[in-house]
Amino acid sequence: MASRSSIPARATSSEPIARARADLDYIRTTLDQAGTFTAVSGEGVALAGVIGLVASGVTLWRAGWRPAAWSSAYRHDFLVVWTVAVVVAIPVAFFSLYRKARHLQLPLRGGPTGRALRSMAPGWLAAALVTAALVWRGEMALVPGFWLLLDGLALLGAATFSIAPVRWMGRSLAVLGVFAIFHSTPLFTLSCLALGFGALHLGMGLHIARHHDG
Repeated sequence: MASRSSIPARATSSEPIARARADLDYIRTTLDQAGTFTAVSGEGVALAGVIGLVASGVTLWRAGWRPAAWSSAYRHDFLVVWTVAVVVAIPVAFFSLYRKARHLQLPLRGGPTGRALRSMAPGWLAAALVTAALVWRGEMALVPGFWLLLDGLALLGAATFSIAPVRWMGRSLAVLGVFAIFHSTPLFTLSCLALGFGALHLGMGLHIARHHDG
């Protein structure tokens, strides 16, 4: 009798485990749908910071280390160097984000990742349009400040769905952008770019990589 009664007990002992697993799967799905944008890659942010520092150094070198005015040569070199930097940094950042999202098994189109990317898109589009307008009107001195300001606002939009470092980075970039707009000498704006797109991205990227799963 004892051996017979133990058989159904063993058969049914797995039911609570199965229910617990189902509950955990449901909780995970719910958090994925309504949680935060955790797929932001610290590696990608840090690499973008390195690219920003390199671009700042190359721009400064091309200007003879002491850019005093927005001469035609400086405007040309500045635009070429930073366009190359953006073209390189964007694929690096998105590839790093894609790799981390796959590692965490997070969807890129739906959930917080998709909402965060969609919330950043208007700020990036505005930055592209403002850049084109300022370059066309010959107002290159304002371009770096608006880059910083609009990128910062784009990150603040994404911060609604993301982790705290994204919010702090957005605020810092926006503040640097305002300073650069109202004090648009070449050396000052280049320093703001090096600090914002270089050092800030590098520092925040390392922090995210260490404290937010890569």
